[in-house]
Amino acid sequence: MAEYGEIKAESNNYITEDSEEDKGLIPDSLGLIVQELYQRGASDSDRKTREEIWESAWHAMRGEFPNTTSKAVDVARERGIYVNLTKRKVHEARTKLLSSTLQQGKVPFKLSPTRRPRFVAPDLLQTPEPYDEATNRAKNCEQRIRDILDETFYEDTLSKSINEMTLYGTGVTKSIVLKKVDYPLYQTVNRDPMLEMIEEQAESEMVPHVEWISVWDTFPSPGATGKSDLDWVIQRRFLSAQELRMMAIKSNGAIDPMLVESCIETGEGQTSMDTGGISPRRFNQGVEETKNFTILELWHRGLGKEDIEPYMEIPAKQEGEPIHMPVVITVLGSKVLRAMPNPFDGRIPYDFCYWQEQEDSIWGGGIYEAIRDDQDMMNFVYGMIVEGKTMSALPMAALNPNAFDASSDDFYEMYPGKIWRLKAGESVNDAFKSVIIPDVTGGLVELLKIIERNTDLASGQVPIGMGAGAQYQTKTATGMQILNENANKLTSGVVRSLNNMITANVQAVYHWLMADSKDVAIKGDFLCLAKSYDTFMAKEVTIQQVLQLIQVVGQVPEMRDRFNFEKLAVPLKAGLGLEIDGLIKSEEESAQDMQQAQAQMQEQQQQAAKLESDVYETKAVVDEKKAVAADIRKGIIQERLARI
Repeated sequence: MAEYGEIKAESNNYITEDSEEDKGLIPDSLGLIVQELYQRGASDSDRKTREEIWESAWHAMRGEFPNTTSKAVDVARERGIYVNLTKRKVHEARTKLLSSTLQQGKVPFKLSPTRRPRFVAPDLLQTPEPYDEATNRAKNCEQRIRDILDETFYEDTLSKSINEMTLYGTGVTKSIVLKKVDYPLYQTVNRDPMLEMIEEQAESEMVPHVEWISVWDTFPSPGATGKSDLDWVIQRRFLSAQELRMMAIKSNGAIDPMLVESCIETGEGQTSMDTGGISPRRFNQGVEETKNFTILELWHRGLGKEDIEPYMEIPAKQEGEPIHMPVVITVLGSKVLRAMPNPFDGRIPYDFCYWQEQEDSIWGGGIYEAIRDDQDMMNFVYGMIVEGKTMSALPMAALNPNAFDASSDDFYEMYPGKIWRLKAGESVNDAFKSVIIPDVTGGLVELLKIIERNTDLASGQVPIGMGAGAQYQTKTATGMQILNENANKLTSGVVRSLNNMITANVQAVYHWLMADSKDVAIKGDFLCLAKSYDTFMAKEVTIQQVLQLIQVVGQVPEMRDRFNFEKLAVPLKAGLGLEIDGLIKSEEESAQDMQQAQAQMQEQQQQAAKLESDVYETKAVVDEKKAVAADIRKGIIQERLARI
């Protein structure tokens, strides 16, 4: 508490000076504490290093040259060549992760009753089958969560988090945040005022949703290496004056509108240049001119009660009770707009996902950090290739000036149709000589392939559309290493990290429904887990194993008769991620098809027997006619012989 005492002393001095000069609003001591924590988080050396990398990554995505000076960058800048390798790799990773994480465009998660529930509703025990009723309630709760995710566009939130995770290395989400959803209320000529009031109340509700937070606006406590050892997190928001007023209106009385209006009039919290790192997007889009008020929201695990007592109600102290309590504080400048206990039982509602997790930092490493040297080298190689092609393609000539009449010819100007005057006795072949600069881009092309291979190894992304068929992708140890690195990175690292973040997001919505919803049909002690990792494994591993098994069995004819290929339908469907409805035949449909096949076979056999009988009868008639004709012919012959 000594550090907070020093801040209080500074705030008291500031209050005295303010009262004497009569400038602005009197700062709050708690607001100054939040500002001091914000300055500490913004000036953290680890964050400063990360912000430099993030800024370079942001410019790389836009195809802009870095500010660093090097031969590679200078050559590429002179030629105006920028091969956006970062954007290509980030786009490939984002596409693969979205397809691996989502199942049929939906978030895969499952709610099921826990095996040993901590709490069982009394009405649940009165049902004939408690477990079946709990299973039905779990399904109802799962559908309710899916409705909330669809209404609040959770897929877009997940896409934004994946975008920053692949580029910067870290994606951040906040769950849950209450959002008021207003459904359309149409006004007609014959409307009833009472009915309109009822509809206005019924067609708007507070919905818990998951919010995407940019890494630029998230300031964790310095020294934290993960969410488990966070002391506090500060979220920064830039708002306009109108957005501040709307925030006070939607707070249901938690924020004083008059205080907000006073802050707007005096310019409290309005800064031309913030001390913390700011995303370059603000300077490129001009939003710093309109959204110039900085809101800080502090989530602290345990702030001193004597510091927060003037701004919120503190429960009565008991013996042995700690003097710190988890709080949420919202400040504008040095004025406290809202101070309240943490409604999530002390949990800090920020979840992280990583592209490449760092053991000694809360921030992860992104694709740009892994390939930034390759990005510079790629631009350099292309610049050198263009420069070499330019030098070898331009026509050049060497001439002997002593062989020409200097008084009438200009040796520095050449154009088609020009007439040259040579001195007497000089040969044209000796006066002119063509100069050919050799094309040296052959070695650069090989270097380009090496850089592409190294980029795939560093980013773990094989180019979409090429895969193992790329020119530099061979079946050697290097080629197999690329594929293994890609699979291992996506499997063990990124997809699992995304799965953990989605699980935390869905669990936050589930716990809020358990605490706030009045619907008894969704109440229960359920186990909530995301299935993104299982979906990825089914797509990436099962399909490969099934296809290899089919290939092996197909190459051994002796095994085909003893192998039941129908049993491969289910794992093959799971690996390809197809819908099961109508795709795989049921046992009844298989039996009907078998009966129809047997009936068709019997009918074909009967038709073949009938055809054979008809052929036999026809043959018998023909043979009989042949025999009669032979007898008649024999009688005629004998009659003629007798006459002779």
